[in-house]
Amino acid sequence: MLKIENFKETYDKQEIKPLWNTPQLFNWSDIIDKLIRLSAKYTDSHASDVVISINNIQKEIDNYSFDENKSWLFGFRNGGVDHEEWVLSNSTEELRTRYRNIWRLDLTWHKEYKDNIELILYEVEHRN
Repeated sequence: MLKIENFKETYDKQEIKPLWNTPQLFNWSDIIDKLIRLSAKYTDSHASDVVISINNIQKEIDNYSFDENKSWLFGFRNGGVDHEEWVLSNSTEELRTRYRNIWRLDLTWHKEYKDNIELILYEVEHRN
């Protein structure tokens, strides 16, 4: 798990733990289900913010609108769910205090098989 004070410096490194104990391939529905459950658990309002991010990710996947591999962040806070750009725009102090939980979705596109993508959801930072 990344420490929040090093979050911005180590974000691109693979020093994160997978959602499940052993890395496994899960389908998109499993990922959506988990993100919705996390939204309900960690937000007091605007839990449906995560649906906007899910829809945008789905469009990118459907259109193959990424070069190779891609990652997205989800910042769960009392008042909703922030997308990656918003999470990364926070100062270190804001990251420490604003988010109850931060998760990352990694997509690996295996180019030799156009429809073969690997999705792994990770918990990056956790608070109660």
